[in-house]
Amino acid sequence: AAAKAPEVSFEIVHAFGSRCGTGLRDAAAFADPQGQYVVRPVGRRLCFRHESGAATHVLEGKQVAAITACAVSSSRSVIAVCERCTPTQAPQISLYGLLPSGDEPKDPSQTPLRVLQDLGGVGAVSTVAFSTDVEARFLVLASMPPELLLAVMDWNENTVVGRFQLATMVDRVLLSPLEDGIISASGENALQFWRLPPKWLGDAESATESDPAEAAAAADPGQGKDLPDDELRTLPAPQGLSEVPSVFTDHAWMVDPADGLLVASTEEGEALVL
Repeated sequence: AAAKAPEVSFEIVHAFGSRCGTGLRDAAAFADPQGQYVVRPVGRRLCFRHESGAATHVLEGKQVAAITACAVSSSRSVIAVCERCTPTQAPQISLYGLLPSGDEPKDPSQTPLRVLQDLGGVGAVSTVAFSTDVEARFLVLASMPPELLLAVMDWNENTVVGRFQLATMVDRVLLSPLEDGIISASGENALQFWRLPPKWLGDAESATESDPAEAAAAADPGQGKDLPDDELRTLPAPQGLSEVPSVFTDHAWMVDPADGLLVASTEEGEALVL
């Protein structure tokens, strides 16, 4: 008799975001490590719902007109809620703490851990993401027109650590899981890469050696001499990427065991692994 074929199982390690008809890049996310609570923006409120439907909680910020983007840290400990305020329509980011595995989300009256209002010139936020370190130290965000700006913030210190003036709108920003200070962004017209200024990396000397922009500046002191301290360093696109005439719809950094690889999806239905 023929040998029985071994059973095959799959584990989902990443899912691309969905707009779900709301206009938000990520319209829903898990709010706890066990994946029992789903959090989603509803107008100007955040709704937490248990997968069983047994419990629902709502968070609502003060003087909030609308939620424009959301992100949950990789440890499921913090959620960043990007908002437009009334009556000025000024942007702000409210950061709420999420309880550990097995507990319910914070009571709806829970005040934010921090509210960021000085976003370094960024307007209404279109997309936001945390760094993947345990502390989720950095937030990277990009704004809608007319202020097309990319910024990275140390949210605990309420400090803008890097920024870059964009030529076109992007709708996905990420920080590399390798903690090497690489930022990626995708939109209809491009897939782009930057690195944080050297002073924000753990080893400034090795950062200079590994950063093409910094290495070029070291070889030619005249190159980039007027670059502001907080300007993100533009990195060259991966070899061959410029030859691919694609409209990028999303991208994601792959995790263990493929740390360092990036997958980008295109409007043509292709997935490029870089």
